[in-house]
Amino acid sequence: MEYVIITGASIDNLGAESMTCIAIEEAERLAPDCKIILASTDKRGMQKFINYDVHSYTFPLSLENYKRSVIGKIIKKRISTNYDAYYNKILPNTRYIIDISGYAFTTKFGMNTIYEYLNRIFVAKCYKIKVIIMSQSFGPIMYSSFIEKITTNFLIKYIFKYPLVVTAREKRGYDFMRKYIKKNLVYKPDMVLLYQDDIDYKKLRRLTYEPSKDEAIAQKKVGIIPNQKIIEKTKMGNKYIEILLEIINILKDKKIDVELIVHCGLDKEICNQILNQCNDSINIVDCTEYGAGMFDVIVNQYQFIIASRYHAIVHAYRKRIPALVMGWGNKYNELLEMMNQKEYMFDCREHIDEKNVYETLKRLLVEFKNEKNNLEDKLKEIYEKYR
Repeated sequence: MEYVIITGASIDNLGAESMTCIAIEEAERLAPDCKIILASTDKRGMQKFINYDVHSYTFPLSLENYKRSVIGKIIKKRISTNYDAYYNKILPNTRYIIDISGYAFTTKFGMNTIYEYLNRIFVAKCYKIKVIIMSQSFGPIMYSSFIEKITTNFLIKYIFKYPLVVTAREKRGYDFMRKYIKKNLVYKPDMVLLYQDDIDYKKLRRLTYEPSKDEAIAQKKVGIIPNQKIIEKTKMGNKYIEILLEIINILKDKKIDVELIVHCGLDKEICNQILNQCNDSINIVDCTEYGAGMFDVIVNQYQFIIASRYHAIVHAYRKRIPALVMGWGNKYNELLEMMNQKEYMFDCREHIDEKNVYETLKRLLVEFKNEKNNLEDKLKEIYEKYR
């Protein structure tokens, strides 16, 4: 038996789930005779819901190569995490590793994530496993010392030459990686956005969402998809909730129904906070139980969405649904610029003029039908360019 390992697989948020489904399809195309294994940071939470074996995201550090190789010794000194011993059995018989980590190659989550990422590629190189890195974000990297910078830069240049392809989904990430590699680096927009067909979530999940007939019909309704990280990672803090509450008030005054959508399990808390502070009763739709297949259905009901989850915006655009976006990373800016929707983007890392947010909301209430047509035209153009 031979294997394909998909690293970074997850159903923890709906974007990761969609990427996992697309990667499974790619694995079946490349190696139809191989067994697919998923490597995830959410092994326990994922295994009970899906049709594939799930193992740890962290690869072994005890290979013979680490004892004999300078590269291996450097990496081993910087990682001290547990791994799944199952990999020792399957790595010698693994044909491909397909990485869909999304946003792991950055020090925003600590330097350890950089070395875990490098370790997986190095292990693949030791076993002569083919590596494909599908579209994701890269950088920035902040170093704590000059020695750390020299060492890490050396490892990146050496190790990232090995994958068959490294795909950056933002131009900034592409430019960042160009400092290290050139021949195997490509720029391509988000893999979920580029996927033209309906994503087959039944391939992954044991239980999927079955829509009613009424749910396919667009209604006079707007969906709000908050992101807990806006509060945790930006200076906005609770001001973010205040803006969302005022958006709800504006929409209610216009006789438009509002729903809060849980797009990631981490966002349940913020959705409940908004609900508790809201003057009117509004519905919370938790998509995490049934996953991205549910969101793909319900997003069709909305005139547009107010969103801070990146893949909520991507899923909406795939359905030609406009979005007013409050983001916290460069990937949001590049996505909206590519889709000619930049006027509806507010970067929560910067000062936000609240009045401008509300005026933009009112403009989108008037223009959403035109924006749906604009999204249709832009998607055709992108599909043609990157087919």
